[in-house]
Amino acid sequence: MELGRYLTVRRRQVTQKHHGEHSHENHLERKRLPLIESPVNDQLYDVLDSDGTPNLEKLRSRASVLPAISSTDGPILYKTRHEASTIELFYDLFFVANLATFTAAHNHSDAESVAAYLGFFTLLWFTWLNTTLYDVRFATDSIIERAFKFVHFGVMTAFVFCGPIFDLYDDKSDARTYKKFAVTMAISHAVTTMQYLIVLIQSRRYRTAVLPVALTTLVNALAAIGFGVTATMLPIDDIAWHSLVIWYTLKVLSGVLTVLISVFFRVISFKHAHLTERLSLLTLIVTGEGIIGLSKSLSTITKANKSTSANDIGSVIAAVLLLYLIWMLYFDQLDEEGKMGTIRQQIWALLHFPLHSAIVLMVEGNTSLIPWSSAVQGLNLVWSVRPGPEDAPSTSFANNSAFVTYLNDSMWKISDHFKSYKLAEEYDWTLNLTSIINIADDTTFNGGVYTSEIAPIVDEMFDYAENFVFKAHDASMSKMIKVSTTKASSSAAHDSLASMYEIYDVVTLYFYIGAGTTLLLLSAMYWFGKPHHTRSEAGGPIVRVIVGSLLIGSGCLGVFVDTGTTGYKFQQSTLLIPVVAIAYLVVIIIDTVFTFFSEHPDTGAIIFHRGSRPKRRDHQSMGPSPGADPDSDRARMIPLDSMSGSTANLPDYDDDSPHDQRYSNKPSPMLAAEASELKVRDFAQPEPTSISTLSSPFLSPANQDSRISRFKSLKAPAAYTSLSDDDYDDYDRRQMDRYDRPQRPL
Repeated sequence: MELGRYLTVRRRQVTQKHHGEHSHENHLERKRLPLIESPVNDQLYDVLDSDGTPNLEKLRSRASVLPAISSTDGPILYKTRHEASTIELFYDLFFVANLATFTAAHNHSDAESVAAYLGFFTLLWFTWLNTTLYDVRFATDSIIERAFKFVHFGVMTAFVFCGPIFDLYDDKSDARTYKKFAVTMAISHAVTTMQYLIVLIQSRRYRTAVLPVALTTLVNALAAIGFGVTATMLPIDDIAWHSLVIWYTLKVLSGVLTVLISVFFRVISFKHAHLTERLSLLTLIVTGEGIIGLSKSLSTITKANKSTSANDIGSVIAAVLLLYLIWMLYFDQLDEEGKMGTIRQQIWALLHFPLHSAIVLMVEGNTSLIPWSSAVQGLNLVWSVRPGPEDAPSTSFANNSAFVTYLNDSMWKISDHFKSYKLAEEYDWTLNLTSIINIADDTTFNGGVYTSEIAPIVDEMFDYAENFVFKAHDASMSKMIKVSTTKASSSAAHDSLASMYEIYDVVTLYFYIGAGTTLLLLSAMYWFGKPHHTRSEAGGPIVRVIVGSLLIGSGCLGVFVDTGTTGYKFQQSTLLIPVVAIAYLVVIIIDTVFTFFSEHPDTGAIIFHRGSRPKRRDHQSMGPSPGADPDSDRARMIPLDSMSGSTANLPDYDDDSPHDQRYSNKPSPMLAAEASELKVRDFAQPEPTSISTLSSPFLSPANQDSRISRFKSLKAPAAYTSLSDDDYDDYDRRQMDRYDRPQRPL
């Protein structure tokens, strides 16, 4: 296609060798971008028959290309890439922008608003997943693919315009915006359907790939139709977030079904794709959202307070440590690409959605609780200077003049505590003091009438001061202040203050639930993500489950168990973030201890994945034990008989342990009588020239000849070498694999 040269080009590296010189020159050659490029391995056309099955003769003649197109599971039909391309990373930036923009504009003030936030995140995450599942397996660089990618960029951009409709406190959203968003989702799935349809046409020669690709195409087509139907059926009026359950269902089902199809049809599985890298990069993006909010919160407390206290510094350190520990817990347990089985990998991949949802809640709570911790210190100041008891605040004063002077000094002390805002500029408390003086002139000081009339005035003064503490942190708390004013039953400062406390009850609750759920999900991913676990490593998931459950319980108890203002509620302290950080640190420390024990065999840690690890004495060794005396009977070798599946009753063999036949699927045909005829020779002696002792009445002449030829090819190892345990086992496996392991066909 000549159209490509006018649109764009891509570069390839070409090596040229100069005549008469031993030097090479590399340069980049401009290459035309094709209109359509097939994701199918080009080499497969040369080694497969017309029905898509491997041709053995062609495979033998094309042995040089086998590593690129085959694996232990059979031919690799589609081209593989082991790392994300630049256009995929560019697409991830749109996810970052959407998440950051919506998080900054959204109000997490009650259960419904948090649910709406998670609903938006669900649609965003599965839209990203739907595109990624195609990219990691079938994406190529062509004009058509770049055009489709541009449409996907537009879909992600539409999330920015439609995000405010998920904010319950934004009155500007209407059903028309919902309809536009439904059309956007329909376009997204329609484009993905076209991409899979092109792959289906390109894979039509390979019957094993036709059905799974066709099913995946059908799933996306049905999802596009479903979103299109919802766009025509939604009424033109206010729509609550829970009325969009059908959207969430369509998105989740399309993603899950696409993954399940790859489980049952391994030809389009993700085993040779870079899905693990894409998901790990997305985890970094989601965690990085917490860094953006952390920086903003740090700026807030710096501007609000006249001086930074030790509690503020401690909260920031704990918040940074928490983000770092999230990274450690996730990436330290991340296994290398290709190590997970197909089913394990799919489960591990799908667990990322609840994991990312929990991390989003945790980092958002982390961001909100940093200015809350700073505000709590301001509240402590207000509570410390507030006279009591509330119904008779003047009881501890000698006269009204002393009482009024104390109130005036307390208000100035609160005002001077902050830098950006001053209470004296926001609130004229002298009017309240004048009212108290007038009441004292007409009544008896500390009398019943006096206390009943001044108590509401004092309450109003200090309630306003408490609200002022939150206003001083409005750079991060402006959304909360707006919601608290909206939810207040009246304009009284007391009602607004109560609403603010309720909001931070919700923040504390989802922060601790998110932190605990993250550990629970990391426990499941730890188990599915690693194909092998030592006995010591098995304790890692258990510790995560225990600590995660304790965090969830602590958050619920702290919110629902009210201990009063004097003893504080749990969330009215500066320890909210440090408690979670310490809990995560405990998990890391225990993991380190478990890792230490697993790396030292003398501690008793053995691999138990799919059965206990084979012991040296459970099969015939091809050499002496590393600790054996070279002059003892142990320093002798019996030639390995590949016809035998067990070494029971062999001469000089320790038979007090269970005999292992894991290397053979059939009982051993080798009997003790035959084994007794095998001649044991010393390594130090020259190789015997007679092989008559290898004959056996239990073997056919052909098998005897085979055994004799194999025995001739054996070379005795050195009389004694100081091998480590790992070297010893590896040597055994190499020798056994040399004769016993059948060659796996392609």
